[in-house]
Amino acid sequence: MTSNPVCCVGNDTIEYVAQCMRNYDVGPILIVENNLTKKLIGIVTDRDIALKMAEGLNPKTTPVSQVMTRNIVSCQEEDTIADALQVMADHRIRRIPVLDNANHLVGIISQSDLFGLFQRPPGS
Repeated sequence: MTSNPVCCVGNDTIEYVAQCMRNYDVGPILIVENNLTKKLIGIVTDRDIALKMAEGLNPKTTPVSQVMTRNIVSCQEEDTIADALQVMADHRIRRIPVLDNANHLVGIISQSDLFGLFQRPPGS
């Protein structure tokens, strides 16, 4: 998993979130209630932004909370890799946020994280 993933808050503008995507070279941005507790409230992808911009929203003034996905599929930090893979497969998603017991964001798992895991030689 990638620990401490890039996050934004719901009132950040779409423009700011898109700049974070570019600056950190990531497609999804996790949206948290605040940067202190990191309570996960949404996720937004570059595709979400592109589709909403096509509807004429102003990226300089529109908060990301208007375009984010709110029903987030996630896993818990104590879940096994097999559990996370199963949830990803069941929901046909390529990334899954990882939450602690208080449902605060601790990381994210992507398909590429898992691919690297299975490409390692035995015993490494």
